[in-house]
Amino acid sequence: MILSAAALLREYGASATSVDRVLAHSGAPRGSVYHHFPRRAGTAHRRGGGTGGGLHHRADRRRRAGR
Repeated sequence: MILSAAALLREYGASATSVDRVLAHSGAPRGSVYHHFPRRAGTAHRRGGGTGGGLHHRADRRRRAGR
């Protein structure tokens, strides 16, 4: 999931990278999100986001900087 998320963030940016897209790309079952990231998954879903705003912001900033 992490490698898929990183690849998708690099290719599409944070605004187009969702949990659903990461799961489809990685082939991981949805339960993996809750198993490996229980606090983040709950927080993100309560906020209506995919993985939390801070992660998206940092990833977009790095992508724009070419890292």
